[in-house]
Amino acid sequence: MTRELRASFLRVKQQLSAFVLTACLVALATSQATAATFMVTNTSASGPGSLQQAILDANAASGLDMISFQIPGTGVHTITPANALPSITDPVVIDGTTQPGFAGMPLIEVNGASAGATSDGLRLTAGNSTIRGLAINRFGGAGIHVQLPGGTNFIQGNFIGTDPTGTLSQGNGSAAQSGGVWIDGSSGNWIGGPYATNRNLISGNIGSGVYLLNCAGNTVQGNLIGTRVSGTVALGNSNNGISAYNAPGNQAGGTATSARNVISGNGSSGVYLVGSAATGNLVQGNYIGTDTNGSVAISNAGDGVTINGAPANTIGGASAGAGNLISGNSLGGVSLNGAGAASNLVQGNSIGTDATGRLALGNKLSGVTILTGNSNLIGGATAAARNVISANKLAGVYISTNSVGNLVQGNYIGVDATGANALGNATNGISIDSAASTSSAAQPPARATWFPAI
Repeated sequence: MTRELRASFLRVKQQLSAFVLTACLVALATSQATAATFMVTNTSASGPGSLQQAILDANAASGLDMISFQIPGTGVHTITPANALPSITDPVVIDGTTQPGFAGMPLIEVNGASAGATSDGLRLTAGNSTIRGLAINRFGGAGIHVQLPGGTNFIQGNFIGTDPTGTLSQGNGSAAQSGGVWIDGSSGNWIGGPYATNRNLISGNIGSGVYLLNCAGNTVQGNLIGTRVSGTVALGNSNNGISAYNAPGNQAGGTATSARNVISGNGSSGVYLVGSAATGNLVQGNYIGTDTNGSVAISNAGDGVTINGAPANTIGGASAGAGNLISGNSLGGVSLNGAGAASNLVQGNSIGTDATGRLALGNKLSGVTILTGNSNLIGGATAAARNVISANKLAGVYISTNSVGNLVQGNYIGVDATGANALGNATNGISIDSAASTSSAAQPPARATWFPAI
């Protein structure tokens, strides 16, 4: 697929995704008008009025049902299952915001400390379900695990891996995939969304914040992944913020400010795309390695974005709002590794600056690194495609180890976003070492600086 066709495809995908989300929400609201409602009235592990019983009853009633909460008393109510909760096998809305007194912070906590070493918090095998307004923590498996045959689920407004205040780590999981939210072969799910009330806090988990495995067409949007609820202090997941393994056509972020994920403070990379089938993914409009203001580093321990053997993904883009802020990370900004990391686009991003593009907030290695990756485009022929790659602790762009046919074009490398003020990388602007057929083309009035490696 040509770069132009892929860009067109991604624009159409975004428009269709927004349409589908609206249609699904309308359908959901219509369905809820006639749905059966099952009430949780106590914090018991089982029996009448318990969450476990409400899930069993909803599974037994065909069609979309509602589980609401009316537990007596004020403050947070903690439900501690004695074993794994039943899998959700029929569409349901589990809505923690129905608990009296809810004002934006979860009042229903589901604590998995006694549920078993491998138990998931909530496991969805039915599609068209919604999980909203819960704090889900201390499960040995994933906080929320979405599996086939279910798809088009909505996970919104939850605290996954923290206490109900969003300030303490009480993580789920025991492996890379079984951390916060695990989407396992299921398509069309929404984790977060474009409104403030959709935002999940996904932090403190033992594993990835969001793990996408062999799945397509999922949207991760508007979340805090790896910070406290304030978005200003690290509360990292122990692995990547978002991992996508052989998962094609997924989207993290979007062009609207409200779609931005803050992906910071995690124990490995902010975003990690791996495998030959991890293609056509879109990562845009996110803050990766900074706080919610884009002014202070909250470092991911790896790269901001790592693409490992994955082809034809887009990091940023040339449309308004598409660029990511990728700064302050403990390794590189964007790393393209392996022969399969081919034909990726890195466009419109600020890599090593703050959100204004004028102050230094550098990554600790190079801004962009290509190791054995082929035919990738860093920047482009238009001003909108330009990356600002400045203030990093090594090179602006480093291309090495048998990388072939990469194009670095139209970027500001070593200057601020105005192109008028120095904001240098610590070593070379562009280093090309053991790489063939690579072109460095500065698009006027770009101030790129290229020093060949010695």
